[in-house]
Amino acid sequence: MIPYTKHTISKSDINAVAKILNGRFLTQGSAVSEFESLIEGDHHSSKAGKKEQTIHKLAANYLTSDLVGLLKELGVRLEDAKVTPENFAELIVLILKSDVSSRMAKDILREMAATGADPNEIIGEKGLTQISGEEEISELVKQVISEN
Repeated sequence: MIPYTKHTISKSDINAVAKILNGRFLTQGSAVSEFESLIEGDHHSSKAGKKEQTIHKLAANYLTSDLVGLLKELGVRLEDAKVTPENFAELIVLILKSDVSSRMAKDILREMAATGADPNEIIGEKGLTQISGEEEISELVKQVISEN
């Protein structure tokens, strides 16, 4: 005879699984499809100079090193992070479009983690724009020379 035991799952185990599945994690749960659709929708408009760096690789790098490291430094758990999937995806797209440099993106991410603000709001408030067009740079150089 084979012994049979009734398997039970505790209420706390069920609640823990439900919390993960309904949570704001970027790697699982309800936010996954939203995050992926946001970054996929803007992938095709990225600049040609960043072709070799896929959006997925960039997002993974920022998520696993920058965001996780920043949250550890701040003593914040991932599920309590103020950075929303939408805002994280928006920051990744800004980097790919070369609207912000990698250095600026790290500063913006730090502000996002502290305040939960949208990356474009932070850029506007702090005047963080990257000038990369040859004509824009040339005009600024001429202006600086003429003023000095």
